[in-house]
Amino acid sequence: MSKTVYGLPKKREEVLEALQTAYSSENLDIQAYEQRLQEAMEAESVEDLALVIYDFPTEIKHAIFLPLEEKENLYAVQNSESIREVAQISPIKQKRTILSTEKLKIQNLAETSSFYALLSTQKINIRECRLPNAKTWHIHVNNLLSTVVLDLRNEALDGKHIIIHVEGALGNINILLPCEGVINKEAEMIAGTYTIKDKKMRWINYFSAKDSNKERSFQNFTLTIKGRYWLGDIKISY
Repeated sequence: MSKTVYGLPKKREEVLEALQTAYSSENLDIQAYEQRLQEAMEAESVEDLALVIYDFPTEIKHAIFLPLEEKENLYAVQNSESIREVAQISPIKQKRTILSTEKLKIQNLAETSSFYALLSTQKINIRECRLPNAKTWHIHVNNLLSTVVLDLRNEALDGKHIIIHVEGALGNINILLPCEGVINKEAEMIAGTYTIKDKKMRWINYFSAKDSNKERSFQNFTLTIKGRYWLGDIKISY
């Protein structure tokens, strides 16, 4: 699907203003605020900008961007060829990164996918990815002397069970999640660390409490970490 660049400067200003408002009202901490400012400034399309405030209350997102349903209808009418093109993209089953730095923007993910990094930095972004239809799907991460960042902040995680199988040693695995997930740790950490940093914005609950009928950005999903990891760190952040 082609990206939208028309109107990007104006949308960027609106997103920056929304971030400033959220930070000023103590709905974003300083780390989240600075990270999202950087993402907003680096966004190369309107679709990239929308991801910066993916977990903001619906009324804020809709004030800046079209609702997802309307956007899909618009693409279906005006850009049907692109829709068909996306549908034909083969799901990613395996990707290797060796002695390099690679940013992987995954568009279509297989029910079982494997990522391998050796002496590298591998950033796996599935925020706009088509996810498998199955309720349970598997990601294998084999990390040797590398840093792997797995960005799972995708609205399609609702109701899914993601099983991440970790292997390797002497590296870092950072997993970014949307809010409201359930995490099960079944991995064996050998002389390494396993941490969960809850950056959930409590303001989501604050807004929802005002109107119990409001749509929440995310529902429930389950993440299970399996495998064995030596002398490395696994960090999960909301």
